[in-house]
Amino acid sequence: MTKITFKTKLNFNNKIIFTDGMIGGGKTLIANLISGLKDVEQWVLDENIERICSLNYLKKMDLDTSTDFLKKTLNQKFFDNFILRHANFRKQDLTSFFNNIRFKDIKKRKNYSVSEAEKKIKKTKMCLQYMTHKNSPYSEPIFKAFGNQLLYVLILRNPFNIYTINWLARWIKIFSSFSERGGRINFYSDKYKVNFPFEIKNDVNYYQKLNKYEKSIFFMENYYYGSIKKIKNFSKKYKSNYIIVPFENLTQNPSKYLKKISKLSKTKIDKLTIKNLKKNNVPRNNPEQTINSSVYDFSKNLPKESNKFKFLNNKVSDNFLKKILKLEKFYINNIL
Repeated sequence: MTKITFKTKLNFNNKIIFTDGMIGGGKTLIANLISGLKDVEQWVLDENIERICSLNYLKKMDLDTSTDFLKKTLNQKFFDNFILRHANFRKQDLTSFFNNIRFKDIKKRKNYSVSEAEKKIKKTKMCLQYMTHKNSPYSEPIFKAFGNQLLYVLILRNPFNIYTINWLARWIKIFSSFSERGGRINFYSDKYKVNFPFEIKNDVNYYQKLNKYEKSIFFMENYYYGSIKKIKNFSKKYKSNYIIVPFENLTQNPSKYLKKISKLSKTKIDKLTIKNLKKNNVPRNNPEQTINSSVYDFSKNLPKESNKFKFLNNKVSDNFLKKILKLEKFYINNIL
């Protein structure tokens, strides 16, 4: 019996940037800043990329199939993105091209005919940028598909902050929905008659007993300990570049990280890049201060209680309080 194989090559040589992080971990900030680099496109949230990685992790799609699927998808998206075929022009959306500091130049491309675009795209230095949510431990299809063209940006934040814990807790219920619009990958439990996030396939009984705040900490444990190890291994295996960005350091010294990202992605820092820093309220001394972006009030995700120990004290068991303290120590010693 003939074995079915796939062989797809990327039809462009430009770098591809993927930004990943925990929900409430600072992804929007870093993605906005990277979009300010010359030749980097407005970031895109494409949840199908996450689904491919999830299905591969669940062994519902093998690695070769997942990799080929991603290559074919990006071959199409590279041209579609160049002519703005599926561009988001809703001003109120975080992903809108209107929020990009280079909007005036980018919007000119919508007037290209197909033949004009086919000629111009051969010379473009355009770098696509995609955002994913807590996908790093399952991201091998991304690394294998894009190899040395990939720059993987992992942003991490002190896990013991009430913004992230509270924001993630709000999503816990959505994760189990049967009809959630985002359509993240879940699996159904006959025993409990509910959907479970794909990440906890081996811990269903344990997970079911936890409250939403304990589930938040459970997710962060899984993500922080797994992400760093995995992306280092994937990067070495597939000759990809990666950078780990601590959120607290980014807010205080964004130029340091943009210089590194610029060098690895072969893009440039110019006057608009610097102007984009001010637009995103960085640098700033207090990384936890609440800000309103041009389209979104992030302060609504904060609980009224600002003391993180007092906030969690009556919401989680002593065991989970120890877990988050241990995770915070790991973050400070190994990342920050």
